[in-house]
Amino acid sequence: MSDTAERTTGSRPTRRRDGHIVVGIDESDSARDALAWAAVEARQFDVPLDVVYAWDGIGVRLARESGWVKAVTVDLERGAAEDVINQVVTAALGEHPDVKITPMPVPGEAAEALIEASRDADLLVVGCRGVGGFDGLYLGSVSEKCVHHAHCPVVVVRGD
Repeated sequence: MSDTAERTTGSRPTRRRDGHIVVGIDESDSARDALAWAAVEARQFDVPLDVVYAWDGIGVRLARESGWVKAVTVDLERGAAEDVINQVVTAALGEHPDVKITPMPVPGEAAEALIEASRDADLLVVGCRGVGGFDGLYLGSVSEKCVHHAHCPVVVVRGD
């Protein structure tokens, strides 16, 4: 049976997992808290940690931050997304985390990217809310969509 083959337990089909945790990040404090929590779990169970950062429109941000306009390519956007992942990982876990990290920059909308990444994961970890939305919300829209539609268990981490 392949790693993604379905098998039946009782009357419910389940997907065979390959032993990894997916964590969704952005540049929020909540994402750093989720990453730190997920790293502890990955360390404890000796599994790799896929760090997903979905971007939508990062090219506009690149042009604004650079102060000049150049042709924005998917490769340029992917590089910028990888930089975000590296910065957030370093901020949350330090220069040399003691867990196997797989950076996963994904073009598109965050909830969709995380739900898709959850298909073969054992656990999906998200922060309670990201950089968008309104102050005072207990749960952001991405976290809420993941809780309702992910293909594996979901942990929503609150910083406090």
